[in-house]
Amino acid sequence: MTMVTPTPKSSSNGNTQAQATTLGVVWRMIGPSNNPIEKTLLIASAYGISHVIHSTFETKHVPIYCMLFAGFLSNILGFRMSLFRVAGTLGSNELKTTSFQKWSRVQLNNAEWAPIIMILQLAIHVLSGGSPTKNGATACLFANMGTIFYCMGNLVFFGDVVDDNPGVGHRLPPFRFAGASIRYLAVFLMVYECTILVA
Repeated sequence: MTMVTPTPKSSSNGNTQAQATTLGVVWRMIGPSNNPIEKTLLIASAYGISHVIHSTFETKHVPIYCMLFAGFLSNILGFRMSLFRVAGTLGSNELKTTSFQKWSRVQLNNAEWAPIIMILQLAIHVLSGGSPTKNGATACLFANMGTIFYCMGNLVFFGDVVDDNPGVGHRLPPFRFAGASIRYLAVFLMVYECTILVA
């Protein structure tokens, strides 16, 4: 079967834009040209690491520790962004620097995800009476691994992040894609765990 790639079309202002469809975007995210095996291995390794950490320490407070870590990381990222303003160089030129762009992207993304993840981690701790199941504890760790992978994808491999919009045919970088996917999966697993605990 031959996959037809959407062809660019010219807009009214003369710029060339890609004709993005839902199928086209999904294909660019998981298709052969986007190294799905590499990204799948990263996601699997994150889950494996989470399981090993939980099995090694066997602590009942994993969800709380994970919540504290997420909160600590949020404060660190917020403090790092404050340094740009404290330095007095947060002008139009500063906004264009690579340093600001990568830290800003990480901080803004984490600000969206951290509250959801922390609430679910706290819910698992409370609903389980401080004795979470292995699946619940692993899901909490898995969420934090997703955040770490996403940060790595932007801060360490920022060169791969530039021009990473699948809607116009760009290749999504491995760690950034894996980190985002891990958090989606982790949130689903934590919600499922909460549902089981309530039922």
